[in-house]
Amino acid sequence: MAPGAKPPSRVDTITFPVFGMAWLGTGAVNLETDEKACSVWALCGGGGSARTGVGNSISVTIICGGALQEKRSVRLDTGNDIPVHVALQRIDDATIYLLAAIGDGVRLYSIPLRVPPSPPPATEQEQEYEFVKPVEYELVASVSCGKGAGSNAVAFSPLGNAVAVGCENGLVKLFSLHRGILTEWATMEGHIKAVCAVTFSPRANHILSSAKDGTARIWDANLEPKSLQASVSNTTPLQALCVLNCPPPEEPKGAPPKRGKKGPQQVLVRGCAYGDLEGKVIYTVSSGRRSVAHLTKWKQLVPLAFKGSSTAAPLQYNGTHKVVCAPCPVSSMSLSGDASFVALGRVDGTISLFGLTKETPELWKQFETIHELPVTCVAARPGPLPLPGEVSEEYCGASIQYDVMSASADNQLAHLTRQRAPRKRRSTQSSSSSSSYSNIQLCFHILLLLLAWFLFLVFQTTKQSTCSFTDIPCIREIVLWAPSTRPGISFPPQ
Repeated sequence: MAPGAKPPSRVDTITFPVFGMAWLGTGAVNLETDEKACSVWALCGGGGSARTGVGNSISVTIICGGALQEKRSVRLDTGNDIPVHVALQRIDDATIYLLAAIGDGVRLYSIPLRVPPSPPPATEQEQEYEFVKPVEYELVASVSCGKGAGSNAVAFSPLGNAVAVGCENGLVKLFSLHRGILTEWATMEGHIKAVCAVTFSPRANHILSSAKDGTARIWDANLEPKSLQASVSNTTPLQALCVLNCPPPEEPKGAPPKRGKKGPQQVLVRGCAYGDLEGKVIYTVSSGRRSVAHLTKWKQLVPLAFKGSSTAAPLQYNGTHKVVCAPCPVSSMSLSGDASFVALGRVDGTISLFGLTKETPELWKQFETIHELPVTCVAARPGPLPLPGEVSEEYCGASIQYDVMSASADNQLAHLTRQRAPRKRRSTQSSSSSSSYSNIQLCFHILLLLLAWFLFLVFQTTKQSTCSFTDIPCIREIVLWAPSTRPGISFPPQ
């Protein structure tokens, strides 16, 4: 186990390097009775090239609520293309959508939460009928973002009617999603370098993206339901409603001077997320290629001229709080479902949790050197309620609520929690051995009491006799037993 992963946290070995991760969960107070509860996480990556395609796949783990809390895994082979990012969306009680960024486009898969039970063995009368094998997944749609675009990041709308794609060429694509059909709706231009992350606002009216050009941008995504069902897309490029400029990072102390380059260091905004339901708080994490990383909290500003007015004010955000979150660059970021904390993965393999419940972000927990390589993806807990599969038999059936999952190209998947390890359940062998040991102790104490009582009687009898305490023969013949020659001793007749 990694040095920073103390029980009940754990690190599992997987079969392929991971580049993207998503975690979807619906918690419940009573998991045994609520069959709608589920916990689903997806890992994507691979180790092969475009020619070999060795290990290029998406692994999905599903745990459903109910009395059994059944767990199953689904493996999606992507062939010669390596998936780099995934997103999950639950569309009803029985099905989830998985969106994967693969090559220059995206693929949409449909996965059932529960697989129907296998039919019983066919009898002699039923052998002529052929039973259909349950479907584990289905490719619903596949669209391209343009030749050479390079899909980097994907996100579902909270309403489930649109998806956003961030590309390597700096474009952000918006697709409408209706009955499993993806239709390109808008192209958003503004970033001059590769897009690292995209996300929708909680009310699905804005898209937030961050890129390697040092900015995070807000785009208009307020599409009406009727227009989403249209087959003709909007081909006019959209411009950003607001631009958040992250300041240049500070050079680390003792860093050697750069050669051949002048000017400020390049700023990489690796992650972005909305921090409230109204979309008035935004969090970004930025750093240089070898500098310290900063976690910035942005708040929306409303000019005095627009307060109390029915006219919508232009979007303006101000970086109110900026804290140093890591001494090295941060490579991934994920916000929890209740926006109470943010998980950051660093290039040195460390995972940090920053609490967002106060005005200024504060460090909650740091898991040192969980991975041997830079952390490629993290996924924070999707909600505060218990999730299926969190009951641990090792700890007397206690619920272990993991705060974050992380992965890297070192073929390691970490489940990390701030929770302390409860007491482990004693094994049957140890409990039986301890009970037998207690019985032996009891018998020994009883024997000691009987011996002490016997010696006390000997002492009292010796004290009343004519023997001294040092005369052993006298004590033996007078106190302990009487010989046949002693007067007063009678023997029964022959």
